[in-house]
Parts: sequence; C-alpha cells; structure tokens
Amino acid sequence: MAKDTSGWKSLGGNDPTKYQATLDLDQTSGRRNPLTGQTDSKQKVIYITDRATGSYDAYAEGAFGSRSLIYQYNPSTNQPNIVDQNQYDKLFAGENSQQYTNTHKEVRIATLALAKENVSGNTSRKEYQELQNTTGYKSLANTVEPPAATDDDPAPVNTGEEQGSGSSAVDNGTLTGGDIFNGSVDSFLAPDGFSSGSNLSFTDFGSLGGDAFLGTADDITAAGDSFAFGVANPGIIGKDNTEFNTDDKFFTRQFAEDGEILKYPEADLTSFGFDYIQITGHKYTTLKAGGFGAFGKGSKSGYEVNDFKDQNGVSSKLGQVTKIIQLPMQPNLSESNAVDWNQDEINEIQRRAAGLAASGITGIRNAKGIGDGMSVAANLLGSGSEIVKNMLTNEKLGPFITAYFAGQAVGANIVGRSTGQVLNKNLELLFKGPKLRQFSFNFTFTPRSNSEALTIKKMIRFFKKSMAPEISPERIFLYTPDIFQLQYIHNSGGGHPYLNRFKPCALTNFSANYTPGNSYMTYKDGSMTQYQVAMTFSELEPIYQGDHDVAGGTGY
Repeated sequence: MAKDTSGWKSLGGNDPTKYQATLDLDQTSGRRNPLTGQTDSKQKVIYITDRATGSYDAYAEGAFGSRSLIYQYNPSTNQPNIVDQNQYDKLFAGENSQQYTNTHKEVRIATLALAKENVSGNTSRKEYQELQNTTGYKSLANTVEPPAATDDDPAPVNTGEEQGSGSSAVDNGTLTGGDIFNGSVDSFLAPDGFSSGSNLSFTDFGSLGGDAFLGTADDITAAGDSFAFGVANPGIIGKDNTEFNTDDKFFTRQFAEDGEILKYPEADLTSFGFDYIQITGHKYTTLKAGGFGAFGKGSKSGYEVNDFKDQNGVSSKLGQVTKIIQLPMQPNLSESNAVDWNQDEINEIQRRAAGLAASGITGIRNAKGIGDGMSVAANLLGSGSEIVKNMLTNEKLGPFITAYFAGQAVGANIVGRSTGQVLNKNLELLFKGPKLRQFSFNFTFTPRSNSEALTIKKMIRFFKKSMAPEISPERIFLYTPDIFQLQYIHNSGGGHPYLNRFKPCALTNFSANYTPGNSYMTYKDGSMTQYQVAMTFSELEPIYQGDHDVAGGTGY
C-alpha cells in the first residue's frame, strides 16, 4: 500500500525538492503560551525533508509563528546533528525517547514516497535509487515500491563518451570544444540532470573553464526576494486567526526571523565525507535589552552595579537565530592567540613615595571622622617631610637626590654627568590584559544553477544586512548589529574534533568582488559567473583558561 503523503506540502519556488509537514508531539515540561497564558504539554514540530537527498530538519514552532531549529538529520551517517539540546531532550529523551524513533521512521518513509511520486525521468530515477541505498534509508527501501519504467523515460546516457554536435561537446561533465567559447551555446548538450544550455548567455567565455558551466539557469524563476522556506513574505497568523503587525519593532527584532539554512554548494557536503564551516546569525540581545527603563528597577538609587555587568558571559548575548550559512572548508585555516604584556619600571624614589601615599590612604580610610581625617593628613605631611629630609641628609643618597631633582628642574641628566650613576628602574615585564581574536575567511562562489546563484545572492545580502546597525523609530538610538556563532563541522555531523572553537563574533569587515577574473561575465538572468567574498570576524570576549577546560577539539 502506498504511503499517504497528503500531509506534506511542497515548498516549491527555490526549493522544489523540499516538503513540509507539522506534527503535534508530547514534551516532558510544558512551555507557557504567550497568547493563551496556559502551559502547553504539546509542541508543534515542523519537519522539512528533501526528497532528493533524504536529509531533513526539525523545527520547534514558537510564539507568533516563529520557529527554532532542533536538529538536522544526515542520512549518510544516520545520525541527528542536535542544535538545541534542551528542546531535543524535552521532546525525544527519557519518557519520550520512543517518540523520536516513531517520528524519525515516519519522516523517512514519507521522504521515500515523495521521491517515488516525483520520478519522471532517468535523473530522478537515479536519485531515487541512490536515496534507497543511503545508510539511513536502506532499512526502509522495501516499504515503498520502486517506480516502474515508462515509455516517456529517456534512455540512460553514457557519460563516458562525448555528446553533442558540431565542435561543442560534454566530456564526463566538463565542457570542451570550440564553438561554446565563441559565445555560441546552441549546440551545447548539458550533462545528465540539467536542461539544455541554449538559454545560457555569457559575455565572454574565453577565460572560464569547466566547473563554471556545470548546470543551467533556464525556466527557473525566483519567488519574490525571500528564501523563507520557499514562501515570499509569509504572513504571521496567531491564535484565532489574529494577524500580528510585523512592522512593529518588538516583533521584528524578536520573532520575525526564519532560521533559514543557506548552503553553498547546494549538495550536502557531509554525504560526500566533506567537512564544512557553519556560520549562524543571531540577534544581539542583553538581559536589559529594550531601554534604560529596565535598569535599577526596585533599587533606591535607580541603578545597580550589576545592571551594567554581564553575569552570564558573552553567550547570553546570542538571541534569535536569523540564518544558518554552510560553506566549504578553506585552504588556509588558522588561529592566533595573543595577550598583552608591557614593560614597567619603578625607581627607589617612586617606591618610597608610593609607600608614603599608601600609608596616607590607609590612614584616611580608617579615620572615624573629620577630625581624624585632618589629623591623618597632618601626620602624612609630617612623615613626608621627614622622609625627604632623611634622604637628603644621607651621605650616599644626598648628593644623588640633589643632582636628580636639579636635573628634573632643567630637563638634563645631571645625575649621569656629576656622579656617573643612573637610577635603577627595576624594569619588569608585567601582564596588561588579554586581546580579542580575529578570524578572516575568503570564499569563491561559482554558481552552477539558477537556484545556486540566488543562494549566493541571499548570502551576500544577509551578511551585509546583519553587520549594519538598526536605527530606532525615533532615530535617537542605534541597535547593535547581529552577531555570529562560527563552527567547524566534521562530516560526522558534530564539531570538528581537531580544530579550534569560536566564541560569539561580530562581523567587522565584509567585501564582495563581483568580477574576480578581471572581466565582466554574467548568465542570461544577470547572475555573475563568479563571486569572491572576504569576511573578518572579531570575538566579543577574550579567551580565559577555564574556557579551554570545557571546549572540544583543540580548544579556543
């Protein structure tokens, strides 16, 4: 019997292979619903699966239609990559452990069924067969019958031979020949899985090679200007069909983000055994966010010292997730840790003066009244005079002190000229403080399809928007820009066991080069054939010894 997939809705648009369904799951400790004021024992979980790759994401639906990523499933390793451990434990641990087993199986069966329903040619049939052979789907391969071949299916293509006509050809997926480099693509036959290249147009093919041509951009139209799960400008509807004002600043800063995942390349890198870099955008938040009205509430003085102190570390500033960017590893990965040490000196005269000052400050601190304070001050002056007198009348120090202060008066080294001596500066290297680390990354993007070109465009817009401050409605204040959590992801799905960790960062510099080959070249729809992006991130907090004790990999 065929699996019923009526509950799964295609995202369409930029994600034609992705489908979405919502399930009501039990959770061990309920959350308070801000609309009803009641504690919910149920949690709506949104599953988004990709029928082409078999990977899927699970999101917890929050207030006002917001969603937060719980985990991502990697079919190659058959393991979930847990993003929100707390939410995961509420839904799938302890008494709810069987709930993960049941929903995990249900989503995978539905994914196989959706892949079967969409078989319409040799390429999609191959994808379906590869999906069945993936580690996470082998045990379910018999639950959905394979599609039967039809007369409409094209014959298999032998990719080991050149195809095409004239002097243009495809050799094992790489373009060769002469006509295509003169700007003619009429005779180009695309590799298996891509439509004809006749709708592609380039200004100049001469300096481009192989990979830049893999894929086409025809017959794909962007849905609006949003990748929000395939929906342009989605409406936010709450309880009883109440529509919320998405222009409100509070709503925009707290709930309006989609948590979308953007990948380059589009393929799941871990399924090929590759590691990758993950950059997660967050709204910047503090415990006192929202204005000075929250400071010192309940205190007599109006403000308290702890109002201006971050009690929970820099991680507490990571607010709502905005987007998750996944990019390939770069050839030059490095880190640099530094602390600040400075030379410091104190001579004998300064040492004795410091002792006198410390004695006076201690006396004033212990004084019990104005009278005691005046007495301490008088004693301090007397003690100072006595110390100076003793130094001047000392047989060894007297001539030196006289020459020293005479030299200070005229700005000359009288001591060295008259005595042949210099003051011992007691030079020592002293710790001044830690330094903040910076990380620079350079990425080259070569879009191979229209959807990949749109993804790159979205990434560039996202980084530029996130690093810019937001202005208050009254134009009096500026809100802090978004911040980022960086992570090296191992192909097993977790943090890389042999690379460093990052503290939350600010994006301090971003540059995009739209013509890295020093020539202007575009596809027919206007997308550039290549982009180069450079980014510099700075950590928000220094590294302390205790941080290394709880960090994996090589530490921070």
